[in-house]
Amino acid sequence: MRFKSKIILITFFTLMCCTLVQAQDKSRKQSAPSQKEIDDAMKGLQQIQDGMSPEEKKMMEQMGVKMPGMQSMPKMTAGQMQQAMELANSVVPPKDEAAIASIAKSPLSNSSLPAYLAATHEKVLSQLKPVVKTKGEEVYKAINLKVHSAYAVGNFAAGLWMAGKGELALYVMGKACMDDPSLTDNLNNYASMLSMSGAEQLAIPLLDKLNKQFPKNSTILNNLGQAWFGLGDIPASEQYLDSTIRLYPAHSQANRTKSSIEESKGNTDAAIATMKKSIREAWSEDKQDQLSRLGYEFSDKDLRLPFKPVPDPLGLEKFVTPAIPKTVEESVILENEWKQFDEACLSKIQGLEALSAPLQTVASEARKKRENDFLNANTTGDKLQHIPVFAQRATLKLQAMSGDTDGSYERDIKNLQAELVGYKTKQAQLTKAYNAGIDKLNKEEAKQDGEGKANADFCPRFVALKNEYLKSYNTEWEQIHNALVEAYRRKFNQETYYQQYILWPEDFAVTKLNTQLSWLNILYTTNCLFISSPVCGPEKEAKPFKGGALPDFDDIHCEYHSELKTPVGTISMDCSRLTAELDLDVVKMGIKQDMNKEGFSDQFMGCSVEVGGSHKIGSHEFGPLTAEASVNGSVKAEFDRNGLKELTVKASAEIQTDVDINTGVAGDVHVTAKAGVDAQISLISGHGSVEGDGVLKGLTKKF
Repeated sequence: MRFKSKIILITFFTLMCCTLVQAQDKSRKQSAPSQKEIDDAMKGLQQIQDGMSPEEKKMMEQMGVKMPGMQSMPKMTAGQMQQAMELANSVVPPKDEAAIASIAKSPLSNSSLPAYLAATHEKVLSQLKPVVKTKGEEVYKAINLKVHSAYAVGNFAAGLWMAGKGELALYVMGKACMDDPSLTDNLNNYASMLSMSGAEQLAIPLLDKLNKQFPKNSTILNNLGQAWFGLGDIPASEQYLDSTIRLYPAHSQANRTKSSIEESKGNTDAAIATMKKSIREAWSEDKQDQLSRLGYEFSDKDLRLPFKPVPDPLGLEKFVTPAIPKTVEESVILENEWKQFDEACLSKIQGLEALSAPLQTVASEARKKRENDFLNANTTGDKLQHIPVFAQRATLKLQAMSGDTDGSYERDIKNLQAELVGYKTKQAQLTKAYNAGIDKLNKEEAKQDGEGKANADFCPRFVALKNEYLKSYNTEWEQIHNALVEAYRRKFNQETYYQQYILWPEDFAVTKLNTQLSWLNILYTTNCLFISSPVCGPEKEAKPFKGGALPDFDDIHCEYHSELKTPVGTISMDCSRLTAELDLDVVKMGIKQDMNKEGFSDQFMGCSVEVGGSHKIGSHEFGPLTAEASVNGSVKAEFDRNGLKELTVKASAEIQTDVDINTGVAGDVHVTAKAGVDAQISLISGHGSVEGDGVLKGLTKKF
């Protein structure tokens, strides 16, 4: 307990010191701490560290908590802290006058472009770690041995960027641009990488040249807007972003950054409106959080999912129960059918229950593996997927359907259950009248018994009374029961469909099995009324249940699969899981631990990638692919700081061979995009974070 208490105290003081530098909640302005508060926090942290044993310090480091060196920590004044807090409270970056002044006044020409690219590459190299430069040259040479084409090398670099290998991508793309400066796709993608890595001032001359060459290209205009935003020149940024949005009102990246600009002006409604456009085009957790921070209550109506629900994913409509009897004659037959049906249900339930323990074991082992992976991530540097890809969005959709609102199955089930339980009480008067009628007939029949009496046949009168009672009792009971079964059918179908996106596959297998068991228990548990005597005349022979053996449940499977094949590997999404596999041996092998930690940094919050069919290499007729629907068809990939978030189809009727779309039954979607060595790939820059720590942020501002 003593060690745990120290951990808590250290964490508290460390967080306190960190929050003195960077505020976490930008929803309100925060005042800077006083000098005394700063000094007291530092002293408290020092006292705790002094009281720790070497073993405790080592254990803390093994847990991923690096103890700050008090001597090396900067001594900040209250004034410096105030400036830091103002930056942390801002939603747009401060204007970087030095970086803006370093931008060349003369526009780039075809003749000056090679020298500019060479100088830019040298500046990039000055910020890369030695291991990255060594590995970058190794990767560049290996790619050249494979393809012998600057255009293809550029696509390899784009693939590295999409795989989260940002520094390697910068190195290889810089070399590709120098090899052939005329390739405009490479120039756009290099500029986008530079901008998202913190060197916006180096990206702008390239983008200005492309903008003159390809006017009204929304990708170039957006990339210019994002670059100027990163430099803090908000009027210039807004000009380009507004042009982008005019060309494509739903533009994911332009609307997102525009939202921050509107918020900085105090235009909350406009900030919400533009962010809603962005998130509907492409969802991310950061966007949803920003809407919440703006005071907007996010709902399922604000997002789109790349798949449509299947009406009956488990095949529940195939399960047909016997009918409900309305006469004595029907009761004789149907009571036997219900007995057979119940036995079939119980047999199927027992078979499913036998599968429960093995499935739970598999789910438990998968859960433990994920927990261990999370614990080890601090040392391996791996970026792990904490929840399934579509979990948050699918949860919103499911909550909207199951909430206590008009038409919700949860409300219907609750009301129908109460109605069914109270039905016998409700029918007490009917039952009382029926019993009285039976007593009366019994007395009449008893009076006529004996020698010399009529001995009339009372059977038809008994049957008529019982038929009337069965019809009155079971007709309304059947209506309630069928409505309840239908409500459960909707509940199980909708929940099961969305749970395949909400849960990990192993957990979903357990949930699916439990749902099947619940369904069978609901079907065979019937309390309708059976009156199977008397039968006037010869009894009919009981026949087997006409429904026969119970059907099997449909094998609900992942109905959304998308795959982005890049020159360096494949990124796949399958309902719950997002996986990335690198195929290029030189990238997979020999990378040290610090290289494994490389990924999308906090410099940018997201970006988009357009993938289309190949076009004539080096042609000056076509510009970068845009976010608008392409006449040749394309696929858009949306990334955030943790990797691929979504893969969507555009103009699928005209899709070329590089983009494969296969849509089967409702909701069954398979999207495969091949960003091959000859495909056209366009990087669309995303929102830069205000406190970004891009790898190129340390560049000398003078060019």
